[in-house]
Amino acid sequence: MHKNGAHALEMTTTMDQEQEAGSAKAPHLTTEFADSPQAVDFGFDTLAPQSMAADDGGTATRAADLPQPRGEAVRAEQVSAWYGKKLAIRDITITMEPLKVTALIGPSGCGKSTFLRSINRLHEVIPGARVAGDIWVGDENVYAKGMDPVQVRAHIGMVFQRPHPFPTMSIYDNVASGPRLSGKGRRGRQLDQLVEQSLRQAALWDEVKDRLKDPATGLSGGQQQRLCIARALAMRPGVILLDEPSSALDPIASFKIEELLLQLKQSYTVVIVTHNMQQAARIADNTAFMLSGSDYVGELVEYGPTTRIFSNPSDPRTQDYITGRFG
Repeated sequence: MHKNGAHALEMTTTMDQEQEAGSAKAPHLTTEFADSPQAVDFGFDTLAPQSMAADDGGTATRAADLPQPRGEAVRAEQVSAWYGKKLAIRDITITMEPLKVTALIGPSGCGKSTFLRSINRLHEVIPGARVAGDIWVGDENVYAKGMDPVQVRAHIGMVFQRPHPFPTMSIYDNVASGPRLSGKGRRGRQLDQLVEQSLRQAALWDEVKDRLKDPATGLSGGQQQRLCIARALAMRPGVILLDEPSSALDPIASFKIEELLLQLKQSYTVVIVTHNMQQAARIADNTAFMLSGSDYVGELVEYGPTTRIFSNPSDPRTQDYITGRFG
């Protein structure tokens, strides 16, 4: 990745992270680079040179000319994570299938979000936090020596619990920010096409197509969350991570998010943290149940097809949680 593009993507990732933490101060813009970044392909098909501009007839770039995502499997082996000296999750081993929705469920504090953020190396943005173990996205180990975490975060999309559109940017500019700053060279009609396609994939285009230059903060909460999803999709990731994306939304907006995720799994691998058992049952192909023990360290208890996890779990703790006996 071009260093200027990597720098810009690190800045936007850090802004999202600090907004999610509820910081009232201006976001700190990270300026650090990996010492020896490694080129990597996480399901992002680069554009052919001839598609960088309109053809001789002046027509806009076709959707088929844009980079197309391809869902990748996510495989974790013996993953543990710490906050300083505090062990948060221990020895998580799991393979999440490509082009499927995987739900992470469990009581608060069991490490679901910590594990989710470990997948795209966002966990280590927190001072003192670290991860041990290996996580593969497709054939690439995101924790391999020399792997640039900025590039990893650019190609594994992340959507947080509360929507965080960039407040000083328009609807259009929110979606275009990643492609513009990534050094990929998108501009003009090609960028317009990418923004439209991303908004369409996020089921938002028809609602905002006539006000793309309006401030993103003027959208409803549900629309803002779909805008954040569109912003992630604009980078054409192979994997999309969502941390309770509908928990702060009303039932109608939540239903739209669920419908959207069922559509997105046709092109992307989706991993979602949810406390809503009905939501997991409705949208997840596979479900992983996590639980912390007496030492308050999260572990993976059980993983399998959602229908089996909810109807015939193999571990009695899973049954107790799903039936509401605790949690």
